[in-house]
Amino acid sequence: MLSFLSHKGNPPMSSRKTFLLVMCLLFSFTMIPTVAAQTPDTCPGLVTYAINQLATNCANTDPNSVCYGYESVEAAFSQPVESNFFSEVGDRAELTEVQAVRTGPFDLDEEEWGLSLIHVQANVPAALPGAVYLLLGGVEVENDVEPEDALILLDEGVAVTSSSAADLRTYPEGLGFIDSEVIETIPAGALLTADAVSEDEEWARVAYLDTAGWITAASLVDADALADLPVIMPDDFTPMQSFYFRVGIGGQPCTLAPSLLIIQGTPDIPVDIRLHDTNIRIESTIILRTLPPGDDLGDAVELITLFGMATIHPGQPNAIRVPPGYSSQVFLGEFADLGIEGDEDEKTLVGSWSAPRALSQAELDQLDILGSLPPNILHYPFEIPSIIRPSGIGQVIARLIFRNPRALDVARRACERELLPEEICQYLGL
Repeated sequence: MLSFLSHKGNPPMSSRKTFLLVMCLLFSFTMIPTVAAQTPDTCPGLVTYAINQLATNCANTDPNSVCYGYESVEAAFSQPVESNFFSEVGDRAELTEVQAVRTGPFDLDEEEWGLSLIHVQANVPAALPGAVYLLLGGVEVENDVEPEDALILLDEGVAVTSSSAADLRTYPEGLGFIDSEVIETIPAGALLTADAVSEDEEWARVAYLDTAGWITAASLVDADALADLPVIMPDDFTPMQSFYFRVGIGGQPCTLAPSLLIIQGTPDIPVDIRLHDTNIRIESTIILRTLPPGDDLGDAVELITLFGMATIHPGQPNAIRVPPGYSSQVFLGEFADLGIEGDEDEKTLVGSWSAPRALSQAELDQLDILGSLPPNILHYPFEIPSIIRPSGIGQVIARLIFRNPRALDVARRACERELLPEEICQYLGL
């Protein structure tokens, strides 16, 4: 363009042709996003449009609530509701009244790919973020927590101070809790927020900086402030913390539009869920799906870890640790009425969960779309790892590569404590 300014009068014919060509190209480029946004008539176009709508419609979803992200989503409720309740994108509903949420499958003709976001507080104090459940197309999640049995946490806890250095633990020692691992040591004089106590009132659950756990009441200066706090038992669950699910319900084939249930906590706070009566600890992003997908629910449940670690049966002798880039499966049995909705569309688990298995590159490639999920509906963005096979003579050792090293922090600690097999640690570069 600078050469055009150096000529007096009209620019040469060749320059004018070049100018017109450049302007046409610029005009066509500026039109592409508008066209794609208005006419999502291809698989990639509809997927991109639906995800962008999810980011807009479900931003700032409150804890213990569900959001209608994109067409089509259905929900069943414990109480009668109006016919138009939770029927349009952007609608929200309290989880205490939700029996089940179902997202519609991918349908290009109707321009639908059901997306929904559920914010579950789980075992995390209300002062800190809980877990995000993201339902992508053809997914059903059924609540296993009756409204009258749901644990409702305090919106605000009470301020307490540590009198001496004390261990912050995942659970109180004893009392039937699944384990009591030390998260970190709290220094004397630390300001804490307590929101619950154990059954024997000798332990308090506290929020400390960006994490949470249990501390002995004896290590607090103002233990009397705990008197009015609710008691949490091992089998107390917040709404949707315990659930049943299935994925891949009907729909049209589109590799960019998988049917998946994604669950994400924060990297610093372990989140406990109960899936089909199995306790699972998430640290902190997993995928759940049933195999093969379809209306018949399939033959197995698969858990895939993408960031941190998932522990099946945490704190038990048969604990199974699933590091990032690995999966574990368990077979499904007969149909039964297992949730609170009152229909026999769930299946029981049969047998044991399998040992961790590394995903193939083809399986990882199928999950690429998850790397483009909007960060405003997640606790943090994550990426899909890739397998690197160095060239060379002799035995070549493959490696699983993550761009974000924090994805391996929990696995690294597990390798240092020899809690993972050596071959897994080597494959992760640990």
